[in-house]
Amino acid sequence: MTRVKKQCTVCDKILVAKKRAPNLAYKCAGCGKVLCGKHIYSYVDGNNASITRYSLEYCLDCYRVKYPRDVFTLPAWTGGIL
Repeated sequence: MTRVKKQCTVCDKILVAKKRAPNLAYKCAGCGKVLCGKHIYSYVDGNNASITRYSLEYCLDCYRVKYPRDVFTLPAWTGGIL
């Protein structure tokens, strides 16, 4: 029986399921896509660490549906493109 490797659905990076690995696999809480750390988003509350710690992780599309009022800006180095 061969072991199936997980890949990020956005960048096709091979991921592992270990806790402290650099290629950690994340799962979107909305749609269930497998993503790498560069393509997963979670809500951050600057005033309440508990909300930040227990917030669910989403892909970009599900994050925008879940938090439509949240201002989301892309880093300058991306050129506004994901």
